[in-house]
Amino acid sequence: MTPRHYRALVVDDEAVVRQLTLRALTREGFSCDVAADGAEAQSLADRNRYDVVLTDLRMPNRHGHALATELLDREDRPAVVVLTGLAEPRLAKDLMARGVDDILFKPIDYALLAAKLRVLVERRSADPRAAPLRPVSLDEFERALAGAAEILPITDATLEISQRAFSAEADLAKLTELAAANAPLVAEILRQAQSTVWGEADPSSVELPAAIQRIGSKRLGELALSLDALRALTASRPPWMDSPLAARRSHAAGLALDAMIAAGKHQSIRDGLFLLTALGGMGRVVLGRLFPEQYESMIAAARGDERSLLSHEAHALPENHAIVLSRIIEGWNLPPAASQPLRHILDDFGAVAELDEPMRAKVELIKAAIFLGQLAIPRWEPWDVVEPPPWTVLNRLRITDPAGILRTVRASLDERPDLPAAGASEPRPHAAAAPPREIVYCLFSTEPFDFIDELLPALGITIRETLLELPRVSRPTLVNAIGILPDKLATQVAPAAQDKLVIIANAAHAHGCRELGRVVSLPGSFSAMRAACLRIAR
Repeated sequence: MTPRHYRALVVDDEAVVRQLTLRALTREGFSCDVAADGAEAQSLADRNRYDVVLTDLRMPNRHGHALATELLDREDRPAVVVLTGLAEPRLAKDLMARGVDDILFKPIDYALLAAKLRVLVERRSADPRAAPLRPVSLDEFERALAGAAEILPITDATLEISQRAFSAEADLAKLTELAAANAPLVAEILRQAQSTVWGEADPSSVELPAAIQRIGSKRLGELALSLDALRALTASRPPWMDSPLAARRSHAAGLALDAMIAAGKHQSIRDGLFLLTALGGMGRVVLGRLFPEQYESMIAAARGDERSLLSHEAHALPENHAIVLSRIIEGWNLPPAASQPLRHILDDFGAVAELDEPMRAKVELIKAAIFLGQLAIPRWEPWDVVEPPPWTVLNRLRITDPAGILRTVRASLDERPDLPAAGASEPRPHAAAAPPREIVYCLFSTEPFDFIDELLPALGITIRETLLELPRVSRPTLVNAIGILPDKLATQVAPAAQDKLVIIANAAHAHGCRELGRVVSLPGSFSAMRAACLRIAR
C-alpha cells in the first residue's frame, strides 16, 4: 500500500528552527510550507489545506496563540502543535483547554518531533473524529481526589502501628504485640532484620522483639504502611499497569535504597525514605482509578508518540502522581515532613540540585534508588522515564560502586520466590519485545559507571561490538555521549555516517548533537530510546 502523503505548515521566526524542522519533516514524508510569523501563516492556511500546523508562540506581526486559536475554531481544522522555547503556563493551559493537540518545548530532537507529528496525523487520518485529550480542570481534580484514600486504603491496625512507630517514645512491647497479628509483616520484619545493612548478623534477630529492635521502630512503621499499600496495588490492578512488575520494582527500589544508605553512610537521614521509595509510583495507581478515561487515552498516545506517560500527565492533570501520593500520606498522621521529599522525586536531577540540604540528599537517594530498582529488573514499560543519576550526584552521595549495588539487589530478588515475576500478568501487545537486532555500541562517556550498558538488553538490540571511538565505516551505531560536549563529538562524526548514528546525550547537550545523528535526550522515554535504535538497525 502506498503511504499517504501529508502536508505540514511550519511557523517560526527563527530561520534555523524552520530549516531543521523542514529537513526532519521532509525525511518523514511530509510536504512542507514555512512561515516566519503568524500573519504569513494565516495567509497560507487560508489558501491551503494542511494536515498539521506546527507553530511558535512569540513571533512578530501575529502571536502564535492567536493563530492557534483561530485554526482550532475551524470546522475542518488541522492538527495544531505548539513548539516554544518559553515556559508560559497560562498560555499553555488555555491552549490545552481549547483543544491544541500538543505543546512541546525547545530544544527538541527534530527527528523525534517529525516522527511524533507523523503518528499524530496518521491517527487523525484513521479516525477523523478523534479528539485531543481533554485536560482535567483543577476543580474536577480536587473533587475526585477527595475519595483517593479509598483507592489506597490503609487498615486501622496498620495506622496504629505506624503512628506508634513514628512517635517520640515508641513502646517496643506494644509494637511487637501489634505486629505479631500481621503474618506478612512479621515475615518481612524478620527478613529485613537478617540483612547486613543493619550491621553484622545478629542471631537473636530471628525473634520478633529483637528483630524490631534491630531495624528500629520507624522502619517497622514504614514496612507496615508499604505492605498495606502494595496489597492495595495488587487488588486494584489497573488494566494498563503490570502490577507484578510494579510490586517487584517497589521491592527492588527499597533494597537499592538500603544499600546506598549503608554505602554512603546516610543513616542520619534514613527515616521515612524507605516508605517513600517503595511507594514512589503508587500515586499513579490512584490517579488511574480516579481518571480511567484519561489514562486510557494517555497510554494509547504514549504507545504511539514515544513520549513518556509523565509527559502526557503533565498536560492532562493539574498535579503529578508523586504530589498526589504525598497528600495521601499526609492523611496517615505521620510527622509533617515525612512526605515532603515525594514532592520533588519527579523533578530532574538538575532541579533537585537547587534544593537545600538535607532535602536535596533525600530526594537524590530516592530518585537514584528507584532508577537502580528499575535497572535491576530487565523489563521496562514503553512510557517509562529513563533518567540515570549523574556521576556527580552519586559522588556527592558517596556511592562509588553502583555495579555492586545492582548485584546485591538482583541477588536479593532471586532469593524471593514469593515475589511475582515481572510481566506475570497477561501478555499485552505493547509490551512484546522486538526481535533482537545487531548494533555497534560506542562508549564516549567518561563517567565511571555505564548505566546505558546495563539498559541495553531491554532495548531489543544485540551489541555486535563495543568501541571507544566511532567506527571508520558507516554502521548502525549507538553512541553513549553522556557528559560529552557536542564539539568534541563532532570531530569524530563523518557526515556520511550520520544517518546510522543514535546519540544518547544529556538534555543540556542534546541540541548541539542534533546535526550529528538521531539524538535521544535524557531524561527521556524508554520507547524513544528503543525506537531510535531499532530504526537504524533495520
